[in-house]
Amino acid sequence: MGWSWMAWGVLGATLWGMTLVQVDLTVAKSVWGVMGMGMAGLAVYLRRELHPGGWWGLGLAVAFWGVGVWQWASGVTVTPLRTAEGVMELGGYVVVFGVARELVWSFRRRLWWVAAPVVGIGALEAGLGMAQWWLQRGSGQSPMATGSYGSRNAYAGLLEMTLPLAVWAGVWVWGRGKEREKGVWTSLGASGLFGLGAGMLLGTVMSLSRMGFLAALSGMVATGVLAAGGRGGRRVWPALLAVGVGVGAFVFMPTDEWIARFAGLAVTEDISADGRVQIWRDTWPAIVHYGWKGCGLWGFESCFYAFQRGMVDYRVDYAHNDYLQVLLEMGWVGFGVGVVLVGRVLGRLWWVTQRSEGEAWFLGVGCVGAMVALVLHSVVDFNLYFPANAMVAAWVLGMGEGLPGVVRWELGREGKVVG
Repeated sequence: MGWSWMAWGVLGATLWGMTLVQVDLTVAKSVWGVMGMGMAGLAVYLRRELHPGGWWGLGLAVAFWGVGVWQWASGVTVTPLRTAEGVMELGGYVVVFGVARELVWSFRRRLWWVAAPVVGIGALEAGLGMAQWWLQRGSGQSPMATGSYGSRNAYAGLLEMTLPLAVWAGVWVWGRGKEREKGVWTSLGASGLFGLGAGMLLGTVMSLSRMGFLAALSGMVATGVLAAGGRGGRRVWPALLAVGVGVGAFVFMPTDEWIARFAGLAVTEDISADGRVQIWRDTWPAIVHYGWKGCGLWGFESCFYAFQRGMVDYRVDYAHNDYLQVLLEMGWVGFGVGVVLVGRVLGRLWWVTQRSEGEAWFLGVGCVGAMVALVLHSVVDFNLYFPANAMVAAWVLGMGEGLPGVVRWELGREGKVVG
């Protein structure tokens, strides 16, 4: 267990460091992040108990990174230095993906330990955001929670991914107590996790991010629908709980500031809804122009100027849509590899929810909720271009990639045929 503990500790420290220091990513920070991930990956390798599953998922992740490397090495990119930084950063995410996949196997008897760093980060950010909100309101300022971020939308993007994991960890702890007489520690553990989930949801509300809030609710409702379709009556009450969290939050949690923000649907943080649509329209000709090769990782701002027809007095550094920006920067090939990777993980998570009856089922449902929230929010924002959010997304994807191997191991121990 020594190497597993080392991997968990090193990766956790790196995750916390990259998450809590929300500043512009420099080359030095990229190198530090990649080194931390690499050390964690080495610790997992030295554990000598690698995941028994195939390598297709990790291969797709490496291929996605390889597109960026090829753009930089071949001179395709319009911004070689920025692409070099992006390649180092993306390499760190690939390592996070692989390490999370391996840790799921190493901690297959205690799966929620693997999700603990992500839940802890979400809890810390939620607490920081709520403290900001109350202090600002108490001093007469217009309150808005951003945590350690400079953007409320990115802050909400982190919480929307950690929320389903915290709630379903609580459901698992409470349901586990049904197998034996519930004690005070079971009640306290479940209540604490539900409290963390409530704090994350409240932090999303206090961020005043409309799409962040809707994405968080959509993720929770998706987990409820998935649970309702599962086998066994024990999943009925969790389904009702998940849907109830979404409906109850929409009815009871909004503040006056939140209601006022939703009332102004045509206006967003510093760009109107029409402005976003204009950016999307101007991005498409650029996508057609650069074709399958793309303009290079992190090259959006540099290549967009030639195609900008609206908002000419506005500096457009992001497409405000992860899909369009990745498509322009990575080209059709890179974008296609990314879509296949995400689709593969979602398919594997669906398989887990249909086959597992134990801890893996609860973690799988939580991962689905996190991914649904991210997929929806990415339509109108650039969550994946914030290092902390991208790392959490890679962590969730890695857990999802590794869970089927754990389920097959569980079924094999029970003597069941795995299909």
